Amino acid sequence: MAETPRFPQVGALFRSTIPEQSLASLAALLKQMRDQEEGVDIDGEAAARMLLGSLLTYALLDGLLNTDGSPSLPES
Repeated sequence: MAETPRFPQVGALFRSTIPEQSLASLAALLKQMRDQEEGVDIDGEAAARMLLGSLLTYALLDGLLNTDGSPSLPES
């Protein structure tokens, strides 16, 4: 991700393989759940972004960007 300004194709490749596929898979799963359950009315893409965004904060802040030297587990 840090090399994206120098190599835009790397950023595009990362985006298409990790976040976009994850969002699409989770949104499809949520849509399937919505279609099977009566009374459930959610925006699958928005819900997928909220869930994955929350998970990414752990991966980025407590993992990749952790300045203590080792990744830390989220506190319960």
